Amino acid sequence: MLALKTCSVCKLDLPATDFYKQAETKDGLSYRCKKCVREYKVKLNNDTKYATMYARAYVLARKHPKLSLDLVIKFYQEHFTGKCDICSKVITGKDMHLDHNHTTGVLRGWLCMLCNTGLGKFKDNPDLLRKALSYLEQR
Repeated sequence: MLALKTCSVCKLDLPATDFYKQAETKDGLSYRCKKCVREYKVKLNNDTKYATMYARAYVLARKHPKLSLDLVIKFYQEHFTGKCDICSKVITGKDMHLDHNHTTGVLRGWLCMLCNTGLGKFKDNPDLLRKALSYLEQR
């Protein structure tokens, strides 16, 4: 007979194979069954509350010591259009990246992940970006 475990969300007694492995727990299995984990992830990605300026601003302010929560919220309210400032892609939730000068902490704008990491790959260096643009235009 298979050992059963109770899901902390749906409260169903399910076989251990219905739970993801999780080394930190006593039995080595997640507290939530796979179905509830999947539903939670979908909800998290679609939940407008998660994508609010406050949730995202809190995460950003914690990641960047030079940014205060109030500053990020104010910048959001004054500058966020719902689109990436470079490519104009609609951005929400985890795809919202606050571009800022890493030396001074000055906020520059809201970018999608691709544009934000693109700038980072060029070390936020305008000369390198101009060279890359010239390279692309010549080919």
